[in-house]
Amino acid sequence: MKKHSHILLPLAVFVLALGVRLVYLLQLRHSPGFACPIMDAAYHDQWARQIAAGDWVGREAFFRAPLYPYFLGTMYAVFGTNYLAVRVVQFVLGALTCVLIYWLGLSTRGRAVGLLAGLGAALYGPMIYYVGELQLPVLETLFAAGLLLSVAVAMKRPERMGPWAMAGLSVGLFALTRPNVLVFVPVLAIYMLLRLERKAAWRGIGVLALVTAVCIAPATIRNYVVSHDFVLISSQAGVNLYIGNNPQSDGVTAVVPGTRATWWGGYRDTINIAERAAGRALKPSEVSGYWMRQALGFIASQPVEALRLTLKKTFLFWYGHELGNNEVVYAATWHSPLLGALMWRWGPWRFPFGLLGPVALVGMGLVLFRREQSLMPSALFVLAYSASVIAFFVCSRYRIPCMPALLVLAAYAVVEAVQGARGKQYRLLLGMVVVATGLILLLNHDFYGAGGLDLEKAHLDDAFRYGQIGKVAEAEREYRLAIAAEPTRIEPRFGLARLLYKQQRLDEAKELYRGVLSQDPNRWEALVGMAEVLGAEKRPGEAIPLLRRAIALDPAGTEAYGVLAGCLQAMGRKAEAEQTLLSAPRDEAGGELIDRQLAQAAFEKGDYAGAEELYRKALARQPGDAATLLLLAQSLLSQSKLAEAEEAARKSLDARQSAEAWQVVAICRISQNDAQGAMVAATRAVELDPAALQARFILAGCLYERGQREAAAKHCKEILRQQPGFKPAKDLLEHLGQ
Repeated sequence: MKKHSHILLPLAVFVLALGVRLVYLLQLRHSPGFACPIMDAAYHDQWARQIAAGDWVGREAFFRAPLYPYFLGTMYAVFGTNYLAVRVVQFVLGALTCVLIYWLGLSTRGRAVGLLAGLGAALYGPMIYYVGELQLPVLETLFAAGLLLSVAVAMKRPERMGPWAMAGLSVGLFALTRPNVLVFVPVLAIYMLLRLERKAAWRGIGVLALVTAVCIAPATIRNYVVSHDFVLISSQAGVNLYIGNNPQSDGVTAVVPGTRATWWGGYRDTINIAERAAGRALKPSEVSGYWMRQALGFIASQPVEALRLTLKKTFLFWYGHELGNNEVVYAATWHSPLLGALMWRWGPWRFPFGLLGPVALVGMGLVLFRREQSLMPSALFVLAYSASVIAFFVCSRYRIPCMPALLVLAAYAVVEAVQGARGKQYRLLLGMVVVATGLILLLNHDFYGAGGLDLEKAHLDDAFRYGQIGKVAEAEREYRLAIAAEPTRIEPRFGLARLLYKQQRLDEAKELYRGVLSQDPNRWEALVGMAEVLGAEKRPGEAIPLLRRAIALDPAGTEAYGVLAGCLQAMGRKAEAEQTLLSAPRDEAGGELIDRQLAQAAFEKGDYAGAEELYRKALARQPGDAATLLLLAQSLLSQSKLAEAEEAARKSLDARQSAEAWQVVAICRISQNDAQGAMVAATRAVELDPAALQARFILAGCLYERGQREAAAKHCKEILRQQPGFKPAKDLLEHLGQ
């Protein structure tokens, strides 16, 4: 056993880690969030779809670090938009991370520390949860473990450049995932200069810095090429600094005061506010600079309050509770008993971080007190990285990159305690137990009232997800539970209003919109929603002022332009409607809606080639959208591009079954003299929608050709019952002698 332990132990860690994650995956598949990402995950999903569709360069400087969306986009390009395949890959990477953590512990403090850290990683609930989301931690933890392992190896043999190059590669890739890690580079460089022979230290620093720079350079160059703006990696630093450093900040909530809580709404609002203050359009770096100055102004003008806020964020970083950012972490346990056993709340106690955090701090204290050089880089990483998070705002997800180091430090503390007990070092053991107990009591105490479960948010998230996957009754139930949990919050009432509108329950939707607008008259989404209801009630004239007001509040809000164009169209003001669409911004989320409306206008004018071009633009923004693919198929069919039309229709069917798409396939098949294929497609169309008359007629014709005259006549009669003027059906029926 000992002879093969170097293979068997990491293999055991990998098998356990992957097995636990795959069990969680089986349970996760039944949750409404499995195929419906929201907020940051939805942003990554949308970006990845664009990449998979061929938009590898983009058009603006990166607002957020790009590596994870490119990783996700590559998987979409390989597997399609397959959330199961993506999660399997991510869980394999998560299991490999556990092996790297085992090796980190092994290389720094021996087999016992390595095995305990690796097993802890395999069963650490929050890591399992986050690696199952379309979020950054799957790469962050992998690169953090790789970085610390590379440094541990390099410090033993500093003359070898390979480990330093691997450390630089880990830093560079980590920075492209989350730039915070760059704060660790100067800390590590100083440590190297203090611990290593000067020449070896400078060579190692040079290699590490060079490889890091080579990794980051493509993002910097690309940002400058597409935007003529110098943005090192991403431009969100200033906004994020202000979120965590302003007079209204609580250190947790990820919203700029005075902006909308939606992802794109908040993004546009931060730009609009900065540009209004400057009196001109701003580049991304200038928007970031504006908010950074606001944050630094708050710190300079209110230093006592800023210090108090920093102390609060420091505590919350180490608090045992899993603080959500745009998700309620503990709500995931509603859908997974396994996760519920590995991550839970009981009274004031929080597991696992309420235990792991204090024990890891004890281990870090031992490392610093003893100057334990093998683990010093891990301790310094935790100190530097946690400081980089605390400077902005905190949540559970942002401390996950520290887990490789914290798991090893906690394992070190446990092994030292066991060895102290065996060696009868009772003073050491007592001191460790007393400090750990004190920290457990301290870090499980809810000093700031942040340890509750936000039921309103949890139900709201599930409601949105159920709505997206078409489970309307479940969505309505969750919206009403969210409203009951927090009656004054706008978001669940707005969400329910949207759901009711889609069900044509217009009076109920209108009443909810009225309530939202009475509470916040400038709520952009509610203005657009109320206008949609009025449009559906054939009152476009009343809707138009609301939409013009919405556009004045947010000129970048594409949805308002689309609804306004629809209202103008309904009033016969076609030229004005088209001009509204042409003036709408189409450079971000929602642009595909405008392209689709312009395409529809072109289609109605008989400009099928123009419609095709616009539908393809819409698909470039939202690849795989079933409705747009169907419309593209219809425009291609009108140009007699049968093969392309059928391909687009079948892609639409891959995303969503519809009678219209099957009808296009049937027309394409019969036009190419494939009676069998046409009959199959037409049958599916009629099964899905008995009113699919073209498909029904194709089916009747196929049956006639097969000699099934009575069946053909039956379909013709049904067509004429639904549409008495359908001449081809009349002609066939007469031919049949009926």
